Amino acid sequence: MVNGSIDFSTPVDNARELLPYLRNGELVVLAEMGHTKDVTGKQPEAFHHLVETFYLEGKIDDSKFKYEPVNFAPEVTFQQMAQQVFMQE
Repeated sequence: MVNGSIDFSTPVDNARELLPYLRNGELVVLAEMGHTKDVTGKQPEAFHHLVETFYLEGKIDDSKFKYEPVNFAPEVTFQQMAQQVFMQE
């Protein structure tokens, strides 16, 4: 299982509870990542390497993931959206 440390929809604690029921289960927790879009989309080459290495060699290698702190700055602010709406009229 691959989980982001700040995944609120499927928290890491839930994954840890499930782990004993998975005979060959492993858990990789990626720092400051959220759900699927973060885990698979932010660093797709690293995710591909992790999955491929696990399935082909049975090894957990998350070394290609690079730490990226969470950025809470929006791509577009509410002020910018309002300006776009009023500029169109």
